[in-house]
Amino acid sequence: ASIEPPAFGDVVEAQRWAVKVVQQTEEEANRRGSRGSRAWEDVWKDTLWTLAVQKRCVEAEVRKCRTAGGSARQPPPPPAPAQVPAEPMAA
Repeated sequence: ASIEPPAFGDVVEAQRWAVKVVQQTEEEANRRGSRGSRAWEDVWKDTLWTLAVQKRCVEAEVRKCRTAGGSARQPPPPPAPAQVPAEPMAA
């Protein structure tokens, strides 16, 4: 059996959510004055974005599996993005 590609809407939603997570984390870091080197910030933004997209994709797959499994229950709405403290690593 071939693997069904994800729905376009699920991918777009995951990417938008990931962008919000990165923006909120960056705003929190700015508010706290927790800034690192430019290279460090680029790495954590890329990593956080990737993890956020993966999380949303897993959630979408779980919803599909629940629906395919005949569950009459609707999954709970996804939680709001977690406030992740962004603290620079010691050099």
